[in-house]
Amino acid sequence: MRKWALLAVLILAALWGNTVAAQQARIVVNRDNVNIRRVPSFAGQILATANAGTTFDATGRTVDNQWVRVQFGAEEAWVSAVVATFLEGNIGALAVGDPSAIPYGGQGSPRAGATEATSGLRGRFPDNGVHLRAGPNTGYFIFAEIPRFAEVPLLGRTIDNAWTQVNYQGNLGWVATRYLQVLDNGNFSELPVDGIVASAAPENFEAQVVLFEVLRGLRERLDLAQPSLDQQRQVWVDAALGQAPFCGAYPASPTDFTIRRDVYALYFDSIDPLLREFNEAMQSIRLSIELQQVVCGRPASDVVLVSVPVVTGGLEFVNVADAKMADLRRRIDALLPEYGPEDCIFQFAGRVDILPFAPTYADGRIGLGEFTPDSPRSVGVCFYATPAQIYRVEFIRPSANYKVTLAVSPIDNPTNFIAAASGGPSDEVNGIVIDPIEFTQEGLYLLLIYVEPEPATEIPVGEYAYLLIDVTGGTPPSNLLVYNSASGDFTIDTSVTTAATEVPANQTGQQTATAGTTATVIGFQNVSVYASPSTTTTVIGQLLPGERVTVLATQPGWVQVQQSNGTPGWVQDTLVSVSTS
Repeated sequence: MRKWALLAVLILAALWGNTVAAQQARIVVNRDNVNIRRVPSFAGQILATANAGTTFDATGRTVDNQWVRVQFGAEEAWVSAVVATFLEGNIGALAVGDPSAIPYGGQGSPRAGATEATSGLRGRFPDNGVHLRAGPNTGYFIFAEIPRFAEVPLLGRTIDNAWTQVNYQGNLGWVATRYLQVLDNGNFSELPVDGIVASAAPENFEAQVVLFEVLRGLRERLDLAQPSLDQQRQVWVDAALGQAPFCGAYPASPTDFTIRRDVYALYFDSIDPLLREFNEAMQSIRLSIELQQVVCGRPASDVVLVSVPVVTGGLEFVNVADAKMADLRRRIDALLPEYGPEDCIFQFAGRVDILPFAPTYADGRIGLGEFTPDSPRSVGVCFYATPAQIYRVEFIRPSANYKVTLAVSPIDNPTNFIAAASGGPSDEVNGIVIDPIEFTQEGLYLLLIYVEPEPATEIPVGEYAYLLIDVTGGTPPSNLLVYNSASGDFTIDTSVTTAATEVPANQTGQQTATAGTTATVIGFQNVSVYASPSTTTTVIGQLLPGERVTVLATQPGWVQVQQSNGTPGWVQDTLVSVSTS
């Protein structure tokens, strides 16, 4: 299984390796009543005001150069760049920082993140759980939660003792000292000011998810801009061949791409070059379109040939955009996890994974896998379902030393289990079944397979198979998924059917559907497709159990559908489940 979470860690590692060294800089406030803020935002808390002539040491900047980070007494604060004049250094030489994305200490020497450090001085939280933040003020992002009564080693402090650096379960971060009870007899004031450096910066899970969406958005926008580029190329090639310019139907002008500031700050070294190249490519396409519009605005433009310099300029715009877009596709695809039409995107707890769609009984395929000493203990697959459907999951393994738990939930709410079942090694012969599984809404669902070793000292190993079955037409009398011990193969028992048969023509169903929606075959037998809405007409096709087809029309007792070969036909509406919208 391809894991985006792993890729995100690799991206983070690469980005943290490309840090910008902090440069010494000093600013002076150039007007009176300047607000000194907690975070780089006009909505941020105001700590104080400063008048013209007040100087500060500058320690960082936002990615858009709109804010300067300054040392304000014992803590850091932010001043708008508009009211700051640099006495030493310049804003471009400062390290990019933003408490909503960057940990205290910067990306090069983060004072929050992963650690194995401990100390003899410990503390606990007697009254409430607290946020573990990436730095010593409320502007820093939260990357862990510490529960009430938890005990932690204390590792650092701010100079005013208002914030304490702690290690909670390997996570180095900062908590407000007022929530902390010091337990040991050590001297709190001996803790190092500004704390210790983490072995790796903390993961901003929300930003990771947004990064994934940004990369996907850039990739999709390239595809949307491609028709405009192709049309412009044809315009200037035709002009170069002596044809009059085509005027009137101009392509869409692609717009620039913007990125949320905190995500831009966290992934600046990787995202900024992509964003700049993307916007330059879109600008080249817009300039080509504008040049065409200028040419077409001339008198008699439909018959006057375009001059060589103008054609050369138009082709240059096209070539620049084409080269940049090709380079962007290559670079973005290298960062994105590989996924295609057989995959779905799963997001949970700040992680993004690419999961495969589950094979189904209707596909005639079985889900196969194997747990090894190196494999994760959980496997996830996705599938699509509607409230009109009822599903069954079968799971078997020929031999195993593990307990299995199967759970089904909406893919966007994976802790809301709508069905579950479990079994130990003794269930290896008959397998484990979830039946029935009913759905309250149409959409994607997650099937989770989780294993625990029995006994606990063992490592889960062994092959397994699972099968997802639409049982809307009735539950099979025995399991469809079987294991052949002689051949070592998992197979589907095709001899198992239900008693479902086609109904008489005069038995009228009550289902109605809107054209363009879907109809799904129910039961475990093929359904005949007739040339007309009558069982006395010619059978022109067969629909397989679980097959989905597009609805063209309905009438009492019948649904007109479009078969996979494109031919329309009629099926009895009691043999299919139709969606309502």
